[in-house]
Amino acid sequence: MSVSRLEINLHEDRAELRLQVQVLSLKEVPQLELDADMDDHVSDEELLRAWGRTQEYLNEGIALRLDTEILNPNFENWERRREEFDWLVMQTTIPLDSFPKEIGLSCTLFFEDGNPGHRMSVSLNGFAGETLETLLSKDHPIDDFRSKPFSDYLRFGFHHVLEGWDHLAFLAALLFGIAGLGSLLGAVTAFTLAHSITLALSALGVLSLNPQVVEPGIALSIVFTLWWHLQSSSPRPWRPAFAFGLLHGFGFAGVLGGIGLPPQAKASALLGFNLGVEIGQLAFVLPVLLAAFLSLRLFKKHQAELRLRAGTIVAAVGLAAFSNAAMSQWLQPSEGELSSPLLWQAGLALALTAIALPLLPKTLSSGNTTSLRGAATTAWALYALFLLGQQLGASWGA
Repeated sequence: MSVSRLEINLHEDRAELRLQVQVLSLKEVPQLELDADMDDHVSDEELLRAWGRTQEYLNEGIALRLDTEILNPNFENWERRREEFDWLVMQTTIPLDSFPKEIGLSCTLFFEDGNPGHRMSVSLNGFAGETLETLLSKDHPIDDFRSKPFSDYLRFGFHHVLEGWDHLAFLAALLFGIAGLGSLLGAVTAFTLAHSITLALSALGVLSLNPQVVEPGIALSIVFTLWWHLQSSSPRPWRPAFAFGLLHGFGFAGVLGGIGLPPQAKASALLGFNLGVEIGQLAFVLPVLLAAFLSLRLFKKHQAELRLRAGTIVAAVGLAAFSNAAMSQWLQPSEGELSSPLLWQAGLALALTAIALPLLPKTLSSGNTTSLRGAATTAWALYALFLLGQQLGASWGA
């Protein structure tokens, strides 16, 4: 999740800007050459040596329009803060000859030469008597603060779903249990209701779940849902849709938490994000359903084989997502290196997995659904070992 935050405070004679940028986002810009020694970690010394290039990049990438005048900030100093992200924090002051009647902002940071999925959360104070918020992205790099958070977060939710291949794989797995319009409506309604509940509770700070459980769990929901549908004659897709929808809601909330909700418009921003998620899901599900319907009609004699092959692909995606999510939880994002307790967790999980794998049922034969059942069994066993390794590592490695 590549994010930055810009706070603009307007006064009668000056504009004060405070910018927070992830060090990881800067590291992803090739021309800055932050990781000079190529050890996948950016030290304070490397930041200092590359500050000239970084300063020029940041100053040129942000433009503030005050009436008809275009101004670029001049961030002269930086401070590194390790909080929920590894931040580079900068401030500057722009003198004003007169208080502006109109204001606009444009940003080109990271969109073309770094992370195209970057989002910049902007708040403007001291203008129009209230705090104004906007969310800049590659598709929305310019704003005049006239748009409402609802539309900004609607776009954010829509694009997030279509960029999240693990979530799309879960939706694909869900479709394997669809037998008609009724089951489709039931599954969609159950999933929407479930993830809306946990998204709202988590985004508003009422309830939260550790990402170390959420992210691998979402990946495994792909495999389990697929297995559920392929091994049952009446799968009732609304059941896994609702159960795992609760987990996916925490995942959506984690992404939304990286950006933050505008304090003055939490409800409308949350509603916009959730609606954007729903529209994005429909934009994926409807074409997939149409393609599946046409394929099954054109190749009636090979329906079972097509179903199995498609299911195998989805299962492979789920297992790959689990592996990626599990490993990402062992890597310290703020330091770029493994800490001692995390090394214990990783080592124990790998050791326990090596012991347990030979004991798992060897049902990975091809040509029938037992391959998917075996994949699901293996995945759940690995997930359990992952969580056990975390707990033991946290106790023994401390």
